[in-house]
This record gives sequence, C-alpha cells and structure tokens, in this order.
Amino acid sequence: MAINSYPLELLAREHRAIRGAATNLRRIYQDGEDVSGALTFVRQLAENHFRAEERAWLPVLEASFRRRGSGCLSPARAVRAAHRTLRRLLEQAADNPAEIPFLCAILEDHAAQEDLLLFPLCAALLDEPEKDAIARRLGLADPVDMPPPPPGPGFRLRHAYDAPSPTDGWRVLVDRLWPRGLSREKAALATWAKNLAPSTELRRWFNHQPDRFAEFRRRYREELSDPALAGELDDLTNRALTGPVTLLFAAADAECNQAVVLQEVLEERRLSKEFLIRWDLCLDKATVPPS
Repeated sequence: MAINSYPLELLAREHRAIRGAATNLRRIYQDGEDVSGALTFVRQLAENHFRAEERAWLPVLEASFRRRGSGCLSPARAVRAAHRTLRRLLEQAADNPAEIPFLCAILEDHAAQEDLLLFPLCAALLDEPEKDAIARRLGLADPVDMPPPPPGPGFRLRHAYDAPSPTDGWRVLVDRLWPRGLSREKAALATWAKNLAPSTELRRWFNHQPDRFAEFRRRYREELSDPALAGELDDLTNRALTGPVTLLFAAADAECNQAVVLQEVLEERRLSKEFLIRWDLCLDKATVPPS
C-alpha cells in the first residue's frame, strides 16, 4: 500500500470503530444498563480521532486550499466547529445520560458526512506531496516502519456443510447443537463456541422465522452482553486482529440466523480494539523526544 493512501484508510477505519461504539452505547442506554464504561470508551475513541484530524489532516487541507486561492473555501473550519460541538455533547452526556441518543446520532452523522464529503474531497484534491505530509504528521513517514496494512474482514460467515477452504483461518462452529450428519473430520473445526450460541429458549422462540429476526437480534445481543461471555468474545476478537476467523452455522437461511448477529457483535469489538492498537502505534511513532 502506498504511503500516501494509508492515512485515508486509517481514518476511515476510525469512523467504523466510532460508529460501532456509538451503536453499542445507544443499546446499553436503551436497555437501562450502566452507561459509564461505554460512554468513556466512546469519548476516548472520538477524542483520539479529533486530535488526529486536527494534527494531521486539517493543517494540510487548509494550506492546500490557500494555495488554490481565496475563491476556494476550506472545509477545515466547519470540521473544527463540529469537533467543538461534539466535545461539548460528550461532556454533557456524562452529566446527563438522557442526551446519549442525541449524541450517538450526531456522532454517526458526523462520521458519515466525513466519509461521504471530506475524505473523497481530500483524495481528489490533495496532491502526492500533501498526502505524504499527512502521513508524516501521523508518524507514518517511513514506509518500512508503517503499521502493516489492515487485514480483510476479521469475521466471515460460512455454511457448516461447505467444504473447508485454506482462506477460512480459524474455523468456529457457533451453533448450540451439532449439525446433523456432519462428521468431526469434515467440519475441520478449530473450536466449538457453543456457549456463544443463543439460549435454548430464544432459539426455540425464533424458530428461524424471518418476521421475528429483528426481535431475535435484540434479545440475542442482550444475551451476548452477559459478562460471563466476555472472555470467549475477547478470545475470538483477538484472533481476528491477526487473521481471518470463520463463523460456521447450519441454518438454511444465510441472512436470518444467529451467526449474522454474532458477527455484528464481534466486528464491533474487533474494529474498536484494532483502532486503539493502531492509534497507539501512530502516537508512539509521532512522539518527539524533548530537546
């Protein structure tokens, strides 16, 4: 990956992590649970992202627009104003949790606007030296020392009866019941995460009826928030940081089943964790020793 293309991908991944964390925060608030931990995590993700844009992107963008003449208005001022508003909302939500749904909506909208408007504008208008300048401001000046390119999607779905593929990586069965007629040899499992499957009561209630899937997703996500399952979720999340993890299911419906929901939850955790890891790498490389 070219050095000047990596910052675009890095900040786009930050947006996905923020959106996933905001979705989780909204769910916790709606379920009436303690939001303090999730809110602190969202504040950390958002503040790190704001600082990266303000340190690396906005100064280069402003200089580029000045070079093009006074008739070109840089969006940097609007971005900084949005950051100030979001910081204020994040502080208010800590004192008044009733503001959390509004905060999450504004965060998601801000990330979407930058994905749709700001980043494509940067990709189209900034020249190669300007993109390299952003990379240097992010501490990515030497291509040899750059963090490795992010892997493909960490969690993928496959039918349990499909033949294993060399690209599957860590193969995990996520059904509570063993697939009928499937031998252990043909399954080629790395592990069977039966504890992460829906409860027997929820599985029987759902009964693979598509019109119940939305409510099934809500109830299943609630089950997955059980602290007793955090260790297994973290194990799979950590594996997906370094390679593919394939979630196997036996249901005939590939779109309305528990593996789809579990993948959503695991991807949110992976993106959030990966962002923090890569942010720490960038901060370490950008730190200038005191003179």
